[in-house]
Amino acid sequence: MSEKIPRAFFSSSHSSFALIDPITQKFHRRLDRHGYLTSGLRRHVAVWYVWSEWKDHPSDRLPNWAALRERLLSVVGDAAPQGLKTATWGVSSCWIDCKCIDQDSDIDKAYWIPHMDEVYSEARCTVFLIRNDDPTQLLKVAKEMSC
Repeated sequence: MSEKIPRAFFSSSHSSFALIDPITQKFHRRLDRHGYLTSGLRRHVAVWYVWSEWKDHPSDRLPNWAALRERLLSVVGDAAPQGLKTATWGVSSCWIDCKCIDQDSDIDKAYWIPHMDEVYSEARCTVFLIRNDDPTQLLKVAKEMSC
């Protein structure tokens, strides 16, 4: 007997777990583990980034998807270095919150914001995208943290 998922919890325009393929820009919709079905864990790459860093102007509502996508394709696409392909196991479905959470839906936001820990813990890996090519600050932090 299958359990029914209350529709009130989910946005009508996104499923409960929407992953985007940055190559095709299509969504893969899955039910999350709080529903009755899951399509398997560790089948996506979680993308962490600073929204403000990817906005072209401070007044922009959302990050620049074209710029994010270009950088993302260098990580999960055919042009990714072999080491990254190994780390991601060739997974190309990504969770990127500006796309996977319906930004026009308070219902989608209310559901997903408290569940972000699950999005990251169930990912194959987490990629931190920086907009500029200078990782100096990140290397300093990594050194201080003995990473």
